[in-house]
Amino acid sequence: MLLQKLFKRNLFVQYIICMVLFLSCADNDADLAQNERERDYHVSVKDTVITAVKDSIYRHSNNTLSNGNLFIGYFRNIEASILLEFSNFDSLVLDTAVFDSFRVDSVWLKFNFPRNTGLYADQVNTPFPFSFFVPTIQWQENTASYDTLVNNCTSTTSIYWMPIDTTSIDTVRIYLTDEQRFLVQNWVSNSKNIRSASNNGLWLKADTLQTYSIRSFYSNEAIDSLKPILQMYVSKIRDGIPVANQLYFTTKATKAVSLIKPPNYLPNQFLVGSGDAIRGILWFRFDPLVKRNIVIHKATLRLTRQPSYENFGNTLALNLYYPANDSIVWLTEPTLYPANTQATPIDSITNIDAKFPLARWIQRSKMEGAFIVSDASETILLSRTTFYNTNSIFAPQLHIVFSEINKK
Repeated sequence: MLLQKLFKRNLFVQYIICMVLFLSCADNDADLAQNERERDYHVSVKDTVITAVKDSIYRHSNNTLSNGNLFIGYFRNIEASILLEFSNFDSLVLDTAVFDSFRVDSVWLKFNFPRNTGLYADQVNTPFPFSFFVPTIQWQENTASYDTLVNNCTSTTSIYWMPIDTTSIDTVRIYLTDEQRFLVQNWVSNSKNIRSASNNGLWLKADTLQTYSIRSFYSNEAIDSLKPILQMYVSKIRDGIPVANQLYFTTKATKAVSLIKPPNYLPNQFLVGSGDAIRGILWFRFDPLVKRNIVIHKATLRLTRQPSYENFGNTLALNLYYPANDSIVWLTEPTLYPANTQATPIDSITNIDAKFPLARWIQRSKMEGAFIVSDASETILLSRTTFYNTNSIFAPQLHIVFSEINKK
């Protein structure tokens, strides 16, 4: 009888032990892919935290007619200007039997406001001045730069004031002076082979002696009618005398770009920004993981937002990228691949899914890799957000869940 009791008791103990082992394995298996279980591996699920070894920021600014809004103004050492060119005068047709030229009588620029978007200022209710400059060199949207233009332009004499109100109006009209009207006259005459004159457009450049604000205008926003417009009245001229009533003529910008000039000195912080297009780069080393046979189940990039004077605007979300060919050039723009998840909402602590690039690096036995963090609305809004960097107590981290796999 005693032996039977002991045997039954042992069976019960064995049953309990088996159930514990089964549930424990089930918990582990729940985190594992089906093919890992089928290959008869002994698996243990673990987690670890890796802190970024260094960080950097670089400038990427390319708001053009086909990509992003146009900004103008001066705000917290960020200078934004608009470079425009109008060359589509095809609908002005000469009939040399009746008249031999066009005379530009009046001319103005029209910009469309994205209402309540892109107005950032320390002096909210103060209109800011800007001037027109005339480029003396040809330029292209994707290669034009502030430093090149500032050394290759001439100035016109008039100062303009950007209106205060951007909440109750949809457009801004800027009327050109006689000096600038004569410039437009040259463009029209040159297009009709009446006069030989260069057409390198206009550069609208804000005053930088004081901090005012930066305003945003539509470039095209996928709607052609929202592009910057040149509007004018012209007269048909023969032998210097008008021969008919004035014509109203309008044409849209054929090239446009915002030249954003961030401060020459950027603070030693981990920043992302849209209007001045600052992107942050985080560098991690994976030596302890690469040397082991592991499978990545989850990887989360964790950023802690920092209260800072450098913060402004409305950053709603972040995008995560990694550099093509696993390479990086710190102060220029690398070719980027999108990571697994984009447009992650910003909070005081922001978690971004980083599993795909990390698993890729581990699979390729890369000892280090870099993540690029950008403002998800980089070409639309104007904002700047600061996160704690690698030298702080809240340094950027990778939180990783993985399985270490060993054969039986």
